[in-house]
Amino acid sequence: MVQVGEPSEEDCSQLVSIVESMGDCFTVEERDLLKELLNAYFSENKDKYLLKIAKDSNNKVLGFVIYKQADLSKSYWDIYWLVVSPENRRKKIGTNLLTAVENEVKQKGGTAILVEASSTAKYEPARKLYEKMGYEQVCKLENYYAPHDDKILYRKGVR
Repeated sequence: MVQVGEPSEEDCSQLVSIVESMGDCFTVEERDLLKELLNAYFSENKDKYLLKIAKDSNNKVLGFVIYKQADLSKSYWDIYWLVVSPENRRKKIGTNLLTAVENEVKQKGGTAILVEASSTAKYEPARKLYEKMGYEQVCKLENYYAPHDDKILYRKGVR
């Protein structure tokens, strides 16, 4: 049984391990950013970034999502990371994490969520999940991350 909830500091190493196990899916800079976000979450800035994890009955972390209210917005929220370990994909873990975020955003008075994805093939599963969950592509910035690597922005209303 998978449970979605708040992480403990002891879970951090598992989150980093999941990202590191994914090879070239994440750059060194992205891995460093994850560590910064985790440090911010477990510091006095805990309210700035929010984090949910999915765990199995043995307390193994299967995936996580990092999100927050968009800067200078009263109603929009941003998802920064949605990661599911490769061996646990296609088991509705990403769906469960997104649903938990959507429910919390609604509860806090938010009206929409934004999430971005790369246009490269390795991000196709993420893009398909967002589209399946009702996120609509609202913008495509060509060559944003690198040549032939566009930034695709998705939006979902959550009223």
